Amino acid sequence: MTNEVYLKLAEKLDSFPIGVKKKGVDFPPSFLELLEMLYTPEEAKIISHLEFFLESIPKIAKKINKSKEETERILNDLADRGKIFRYKKQGKLKFAIFNAANLFDYPFLQLETSQKLQKMAELAMNWFDSEFIDEAFGGTKTGIYRVLPVDEEIKGGGEILSYETVSGLIRSMKDLTIIPCVCRRRMELIGKKRCNHPVEESCITFGNTGLFFQEQGYGRAITVEEALKLLRKYQEDGLILMTTNSQEKILVVCACCDCCCVGLRGLLEFKKPAAVMPANFQVEIDPDACVGCGICVERCVFKANSLIFDENLNRSIASVDLDRCVGCGLCTITCEGNARKLVHIKRGEIPKNFLELGVQIAKEKGENQ
Repeated sequence: MTNEVYLKLAEKLDSFPIGVKKKGVDFPPSFLELLEMLYTPEEAKIISHLEFFLESIPKIAKKINKSKEETERILNDLADRGKIFRYKKQGKLKFAIFNAANLFDYPFLQLETSQKLQKMAELAMNWFDSEFIDEAFGGTKTGIYRVLPVDEEIKGGGEILSYETVSGLIRSMKDLTIIPCVCRRRMELIGKKRCNHPVEESCITFGNTGLFFQEQGYGRAITVEEALKLLRKYQEDGLILMTTNSQEKILVVCACCDCCCVGLRGLLEFKKPAAVMPANFQVEIDPDACVGCGICVERCVFKANSLIFDENLNRSIASVDLDRCVGCGLCTITCEGNARKLVHIKRGEIPKNFLELGVQIAKEKGENQ
């Protein structure tokens, strides 16, 4: 009976467009064990009735066959412990289930260490590496994330929309909240964090999600100016900014490293990263200005840059593989000859919101099955 309860919850989580596993295979043992560590059987049974969108207490009460009063008490208790999402709209509480990836992010917002958290981190990374990366990045041309470029190095020309740049996106959002990096926290717990980039105060979330994390004590409110200054510093330090692949209702901006962050590690698995999760920008090089310093080669985690010998100039200059260049622009910041700029290109339509993103991904998965 216990296994059936967790299997039912796993099936619910797998129904999200970015699910748990590849179609036609069993649920990974590490994923099911994580569910058992997160939820009691009774909690799992109740949560499996929730949806990924917000629902009212009366609606949920009917589904779980309990009174409104008892349902409110149960849901508030679960939300207080970070097991479901809660939001108050027009004076009324509403609740939703986290999707599979975010479900296993929440426990790692805690900065204390315990054997249970270490075990959960190990199980989460087993699941991410064995199933989730393929599920999240394989089989569709529309990615769940996209890269944000270095604003200051964008070359003029063409209409650049606000959601395509860091400054435009940040200035359009409300209730900015800075939270720890759960990816670096997981790798820290299992002893595999190789970088010196921060765990605390790393990622920025917005709106209802940001307010929820503030309420739970895992984040603090920050201003637009503070956010932009911090994100610029992270880009200078070599972190790649990634966000939800939608125009509106952005969930988060993450400052990603290649040793810890799930989204970036998944992207590096592809021979042509630019086809999977790019910005609407790519690097353009002025060969006459390039001094051949090679800093861009060292700085690019996608291995998009190389030095070649130019016979006309009779010296080595930088070259870029546009199949591997995702348009982050980190190489432009440190270019000694100021030879590199980002140019705006049209790679494809960015879904309007997270709902449209999910529908598009589900459609593409259906076409490829």
